[in-house]
Amino acid sequence: MVLVAAFLADRPTLCLSLFVLAMLINALASGVSGLPFLEVVSKTVTPARRPRFFGTRNLYGGLLAFGAGLLVRWILGSSGLQFPYDYALIFALGTLAFTLGYWVFGRIQEPPDPPQEAQGCAERCALSRRHCGTRTSGPF
Repeated sequence: MVLVAAFLADRPTLCLSLFVLAMLINALASGVSGLPFLEVVSKTVTPARRPRFFGTRNLYGGLLAFGAGLLVRWILGSSGLQFPYDYALIFALGTLAFTLGYWVFGRIQEPPDPPQEAQGCAERCALSRRHCGTRTSGPF
């Protein structure tokens, strides 16, 4: 988006289309990555500390969002950058913030899952037949 804002400002339809596409990709990626994030949190934060973890996370996230709003107002108002470079700077700062967040999350040492008992298809099929009252003879 930094490059789109900096170099395609004279083509607003293309800029808007690429922006909407980027937001769609971001939303899909966030939806897909939400479950693995919560799994890592469940493995690394004890159940007794999770409310405090999420409360602290929301508190600092809100404070940082408020500060980011003030920064955006300053950049768009009196930074001296002309359009479209002011928006390119905002997108660059957003990219930096996302990169920093991904880097910090990537440094988490996730504990391994406990080993689980192997289950084959034949064992599952035989078990389900016994519980359903169907025949137990056959290829499985």
